[in-house]
Amino acid sequence: MTQQRLKSGERCEAIRNALRQVFAEKGFDGATTRDLAKAAGVSEALLYRHFPSKKAMYEAMSEGCLGTQEERELHAAVELEPSAQTLVLIVHWIVAKIIRGSNDKAKAVDTLAVRSMLEDGDFMRALCKSKMPPVSAKIAECLAAARKRGETIPEAQPADIDGWLVHAVGLGIRLPLKPARPVLESQLSRDQIIERSVWFCLLGLGLKGEVVKKLYNPKALALLAAV
Repeated sequence: MTQQRLKSGERCEAIRNALRQVFAEKGFDGATTRDLAKAAGVSEALLYRHFPSKKAMYEAMSEGCLGTQEERELHAAVELEPSAQTLVLIVHWIVAKIIRGSNDKAKAVDTLAVRSMLEDGDFMRALCKSKMPPVSAKIAECLAAARKRGETIPEAQPADIDGWLVHAVGLGIRLPLKPARPVLESQLSRDQIIERSVWFCLLGLGLKGEVVKKLYNPKALALLAAV
């Protein structure tokens, strides 16, 4: 039974990966059921048995956007006590993961994200619905804790787009770095770009500069990620 479940799980993951590639190449409206089934190596009937609608396909693709290790890291991060230090860790993790994304899955998700937001937005809604709520909630909790400790500037007020801002900065830097010849031409290394982007986010969320300077050690966080 365990072996059968494993095979079924592997099949679903293979189908999800195939769906991402086809939607990324042909667009959400341009991809036909025949295209999707052929890429996945299954019949159209079997495809619909797994995913009875395009909405179900979008939700499945969004569920598989993070790898197993990334899912564990994200879960561990949102379980931490709310604090400015936790906020720094989460913001660095989000920005670094987005900007460094370079495998085939990350490239496909880049394209899907842009296509979705230029079209009906359904894929991005599914992605945000599955991934954003716990992260946005933790960011809000961390900012509230930082405000109580006097670690934010008085002008910084809570907003329901704070979590979005962090993702938007990461994606906004990631996309112009994506082409073989990057649109964003900079003398900074990828790590330096990430560090500058994280500072931008943390200051924009309202943390005081001296708090960021005290708590943010990108080299230490890079060492932890490598363990």
